[in-house]
Amino acid sequence: MTGRGYTHRVTDAGRFERGEQYSAAHGVVTHRGVDPITGLDVLIYDFPGSPTMSAGPAVSDHVLKVLQAEVREADGQRRGRLVVAYPSGATLLAPGESVIDDRFVLSALEGLRDAQARGLVHGDLTQSRLLYSFGEVAIEGYGVPWHVAKGTTGDAKALAHADVVTLAKGLLALAASDLSVEVASALKAASSASTSPPMTSDRLYGIVKRLAGGAVKVPASGFTELTLPTVPVPRNAASAQAEAPTQSPKARPATAPVGPPAAAPRPAPAQQRKSEPKPTPQDPEPITLVSDPGLTPPRPVSPKDSSPGFVKAPPPGAKYRHGNLDEGPRPAPIRMDGQESLGRVSRRAWRGPALLLLMLLVAGFAAYLALLNQNSADDPVTSAFESYLVQVSVMPANLPPVQLVVDQSPAGSDSRPGTVMAAVPRSVTFDAAGRWVVHGRFQGRDTPPVTVNVPQDTAITLTFPEPER
Repeated sequence: MTGRGYTHRVTDAGRFERGEQYSAAHGVVTHRGVDPITGLDVLIYDFPGSPTMSAGPAVSDHVLKVLQAEVREADGQRRGRLVVAYPSGATLLAPGESVIDDRFVLSALEGLRDAQARGLVHGDLTQSRLLYSFGEVAIEGYGVPWHVAKGTTGDAKALAHADVVTLAKGLLALAASDLSVEVASALKAASSASTSPPMTSDRLYGIVKRLAGGAVKVPASGFTELTLPTVPVPRNAASAQAEAPTQSPKARPATAPVGPPAAAPRPAPAQQRKSEPKPTPQDPEPITLVSDPGLTPPRPVSPKDSSPGFVKAPPPGAKYRHGNLDEGPRPAPIRMDGQESLGRVSRRAWRGPALLLLMLLVAGFAAYLALLNQNSADDPVTSAFESYLVQVSVMPANLPPVQLVVDQSPAGSDSRPGTVMAAVPRSVTFDAAGRWVVHGRFQGRDTPPVTVNVPQDTAITLTFPEPER
């Protein structure tokens, strides 16, 4: 059998007991079965050709684990057999079920991404390959050469893209109102086989992960449908004449003037100061909007314009007057009585000492932490919290995760007898040095106790005895 990084021939798949037929499609016959040693439910595939996966650790949390693989020669033809672990209580889903939400889609895409990262091709990744078990999603059918059984041709990239398109279509077919609009839009874009560049599983997973987490929001309407609010401008006889169009609608939009506004006649500074009322001590001078002071050349106007330029309505409470090169807008008067000045001086007076005191406190705290860290290096109490890694293996190797149970722990450990430390096989952290006694537990069955001397022992094996027949 060949696959990316796999070459094997296994002939021990006969120990699994067959049950009823699960499915039959494209020359592949699938049966439900059971492992008589562990009691684990399995699926057994029989198909033409060779498996594309070998037995070993699961490629993903959302892809069924391969327990056994086999290649046989029969009547001059190569036949393959594959056995995978079947999740407890797993079921197929009908379109429109409430569990098919953004999290469901993200889990399915994660399984596809992890499988394609190993170079695996499914070939028949329809909605019937998605299993749901106690809140978890699993993909069924990996390891079977569906593309060979169906006669599908193409290179590895084309087959991988076909898996992305097929899975996206299947998820859309299952989805209902519980799927967000953003994730549904991403699946619709990925379900098109003509996307350029072709959608990859890693890219689609990243897009859906951001959309499902709320990092991106798609607007409910297109940008062309957005309408900006308009505020009516008061008009009088002079402004109506000033806003009269001087060009054709094609040359000048009606909503905005073209070119800079014309310079308005400026009254003499002396006359302007006489005509304006002086502000009273109680009220500051009103805000002044200064128009074009004559720095830009006037635009050409038609003879019909009696008052060239544009008129803009000032904001509420503001007064509009023409600007003057010789006189700028005067700021509002600033008043400060004796009490306010004393208050500001007093606040500034304590800022410097307060800042210096804060810096001293920070420096002292940093020195305390450094001293504490130096003293803890030789402190036996602190060293008691060090951790030690021990590689825990399980025999038989094809068992699912097994509970590691503590029978005896050294002084200083937080793990008391009866504590379940972790699910093995994997590296486990022991929180204290000394003599440990542990055992494995799986579905009511226990292994013999194993003694671990930490930190001398770095690897142990938990062995389940053969069941009595």
